[in-house]
Amino acid sequence: LVVMETRTAGLDTDAVAAFVEKTWEDEIVPQLTDYIAIPNKSPLFDPDWAEHGYMDQAVELMERWVQLHGKKASKRSALDDAYVFIGEALQGQKKPKKAIHAFQKVYKMGASKADMWTKAVFRMGQCFETLGDKAGARAFYKMASAKGSGHFAKKSAQRIKRLR
Repeated sequence: LVVMETRTAGLDTDAVAAFVEKTWEDEIVPQLTDYIAIPNKSPLFDPDWAEHGYMDQAVELMERWVQLHGKKASKRSALDDAYVFIGEALQGQKKPKKAIHAFQKVYKMGASKADMWTKAVFRMGQCFETLGDKAGARAFYKMASAKGSGHFAKKSAQRIKRLR
């Protein structure tokens, strides 16, 4: 309790609580409500998911939110995560060209976390591989392997060997 009092000394906790409440009510709840309204649980729940376009609607909703809130530098990490998630959702829909566009946003911005940048670059390699462009895939795998870090850098090195 003493530590908490020290950290909050001079902080207007009522103003912070009001800010959090307003942000929650004005920005988060409406977005969650719109997201929940889309019947997009899983392709396993809807055999005609591609025709119904529910996942497209969910991805578009997320993308609009990211674009609206992505101008603040403090939200960069969440922005990177969101674009990688959008790209992975598009990959899951078997839309590698669209997925590449989402991953490119992280690639071009230079992710705030090196591992997220590496993941985005690795995923671009996968998309190019899916499209049958081995040279493009190899280029992104090499970049992730050489400039990246962690798990996806290692996976990229393995993919390069496999593509030879």
